[in-house]
This record gives sequence, structure tokens and C-alpha cells, in this order.
Amino acid sequence: MNDVLPDPSATLEAQRVRRRRASDHMWLERGANRNWGWPLVAGGVGALALGLGVFWFLTRSATSPVAWFTANVVLWLALLVPVLVAFRLSIPRQLFRFRWADVILGVSVGLMVRMLADVLLRSERGFLPWPTLADGTGQLPELWWLDSIVSSALAAPVVEELFFRAFLLVALYAVFCRITGSPAAAGVASALISAALFMLLHVVTSDGGLSTLGAIAMLVMGLAMAGLVLVTGRFWGALIAHLTFSGIWVTLALVGTAVGSVGTSTGLS
Repeated sequence: MNDVLPDPSATLEAQRVRRRRASDHMWLERGANRNWGWPLVAGGVGALALGLGVFWFLTRSATSPVAWFTANVVLWLALLVPVLVAFRLSIPRQLFRFRWADVILGVSVGLMVRMLADVLLRSERGFLPWPTLADGTGQLPELWWLDSIVSSALAAPVVEELFFRAFLLVALYAVFCRITGSPAAAGVASALISAALFMLLHVVTSDGGLSTLGAIAMLVMGLAMAGLVLVTGRFWGALIAHLTFSGIWVTLALVGTAVGSVGTSTGLS
């Protein structure tokens, strides 16, 4: 009897092919993220509602930057809890893979959404004020950097993108994909719901209130960020777009403050 031993090189090549195919699988595929279901979605929406409720309670009569920052921290912690719970169950495959194209896409989308927000602001007010961090007396508020840089430009974009895009969008996509069997329908539904909740967060947390056109701008921004994640399958483009969007306003406000321009201290940052 002749026993034919397997070719070691062929065996290694077959293993490499299997690993390559496994690495090509993404969270967007049907049947992915089986551990992410309605309980996670409900928990995430509940955490958002709880965080917004506590934020509203803490800021009802808040006047100091520290009070507002504290309320924001409480909200961020509430949003991060379901994210950590979900990622402990499983991390969506290739969601956090980075490509340099994400930088280009993110900056481009962030610029376009920023321009759209400014166009809406101009149509609402009849002019486009140059932003400034100064108050009505022309002075910088106490701890201005805590609200404008640490909170608005850095911490808020990171936490919001982790919650709305890396967690909620993916969880909604997973459950709707199982219900409908259609990745396209699941993508549309998850993008609309996550963007609407993203808009709601900014309506509630906006200092001084958010106009109808401002809310529309936030809805479009949420849809744009969700679209980036759904099209690329990656998280980083949405985060970079959000950082770009907020960073442009802060940069312009710093310039406006330095030259002493008369503008507005509130904006879609």
C-alpha cells in the first residue's frame, strides 16, 4: 500500500488562503455580529436617554464652565458604558482597521458638512457671522479652553463617534440585517435612526438652543458620518470628519477672538 504524504508547502498555502479569506470578512456581512442584538440597542438608547436627562438636570441653572463640563462628562460616561459592554462581547471585524484613505475621506466630508452648516446659518440669519470665543463684553470667558477645545473639539467628537457610529449604527445594522435579510435596507434604517438620535443629542445639549436649520445640519452630519462607516466599513473616516467639522469652527473662533471680531459665541461646533 502506498501512503502519499501531503505536500507541506501545499498545506501551508492552504492555511494562508483560509486566513486571508477569514481576514477579508467584515462586520457588514450577513450573519456577522451575532452577539449584537436588540438588548444592546435598547441598552444603548436607554443610556442615551438617561445621560441626556441627567445632563438637562445638571445644566438647568448651571452658569460656570466647570458645571457645564461636569454635565458633559456625566453624559459621556453614560454613552461609553454600552460601547464598552458591546465591545466586551465582540469587536466588529475590521471596523477599526485604518487606511490612509480614511484621512482624505474624513477631511473632505468634514469640510463639506461644515460648509453646509454655514450655508444654513447664513440663510437663517441673512449673514454669516465670524465666530468668536469672547463674550458680549469682548472678554474670554473663564476656562474658555475647557468648553471650546477640550470638550467641543476633542472629547465630544470621540465619544459621540464611538457611541453613534462604532456602536449604535453597527448594532442597528446587525439587527435590521437579520430582520430584513437586506444589507441595503439595514444600512438605510440604521443610518436614519442613528442620525436622528445624533441630532436629538445636539438639540438637548446645545447651549442657547439649536434652531430648526441647525438641527437639520446635525441630521445631515449624522447621515454623512453613518454613510462613511457603511461605505468603507471602517470607523476612522467618521471620526476624522467629526474632528474636522468641530476643529474648523474652533480654529475660526480663535482667529476671530485674536483679531477682536464681533461674531457669535454659539455655533454648530
